[in-house]
Amino acid sequence: MDDKDLKIIEIRAEDSRTPFTEIAKRIRVSESTVRKRIKNLEDEGVIKKYSIIIDPAKIGYNTVAIVGLDVEPTKFLSVASKLTEFKEVKYVAT
Repeated sequence: MDDKDLKIIEIRAEDSRTPFTEIAKRIRVSESTVRKRIKNLEDEGVIKKYSIIIDPAKIGYNTVAIVGLDVEPTKFLSVASKLTEFKEVKYVAT
């Protein structure tokens, strides 16, 4: 990974929909180079997924709660998994 890869990551972290052409212009490489580098970053697991941030009120949720839990490290994954079983829970960050 070099400075160009890091710049691509920075740009995509700001807006994951930034077109390859715009990234190419900003880091002064060809679009095909950007395309290949992003593919490599995805294949290597550096970029794991792309996601969206929604406005809960616009899809009918009246209350949003951000909850923090103090969990024993050995039970962390099982607690996170259990939380996803509640239909009211829309997102669990680990």
